[in-house]
Amino acid sequence: MRSQALIVLTFLLASPGTPGSSDQALTFEFTAAEATVLARASNRPIELPELRFVVRAQAFCPSPQVPASISVSIADTRMTITPADEAVFEHEILVPAKQLAPVVATGFCLADDPGSMQEIRLESALSAQLSLRCNGENSESISYATAGLDVALLCENPEPLKPEAAYGEDASDASATSSLRLRKSSVFNQASSAASAS
Repeated sequence: MRSQALIVLTFLLASPGTPGSSDQALTFEFTAAEATVLARASNRPIELPELRFVVRAQAFCPSPQVPASISVSIADTRMTITPADEAVFEHEILVPAKQLAPVVATGFCLADDPGSMQEIRLESALSAQLSLRCNGENSESISYATAGLDVALLCENPEPLKPEAAYGEDASDASATSSLRLRKSSVFNQASSAASAS
């Protein structure tokens, strides 16, 4: 069963140089990314494909400041959201495979072990860095937060080949041709026997 769980975190952020700014907060949610892995021969580290995360964020700033931007970084991928005051934003973040380190998942998706796990959830496999910038007419404050991101791995086992597929699409045609030749040979032998008897 595919997981659609959310990581929901709320941070009350006190900005450097802004005493008493406890009203500054960033609430955000991340969906766990999913990746399909082909059955493998051993427990070697798994190379992850491109991962898709969805972040939903809401920012609050102390009056008279308003949210100016929310930045999200995962690996080397960075995205900046420009929100309105207390607005909720939902965005998709795609992290390329080349930015992802191999992960270890012992006992998962082994081709020679039918009892191996077919699904596994890697908690905090990656991390996201977030920042909230609040602007006022004569002031600015920036706060930071970090969140662990989960990755759900799903095993894909290749289907066994059917007999006709194993020998190619012409296997049935070849069988039919052989039967036709046998029938022709039988007719020929019967004709020869009748000629000899006469």
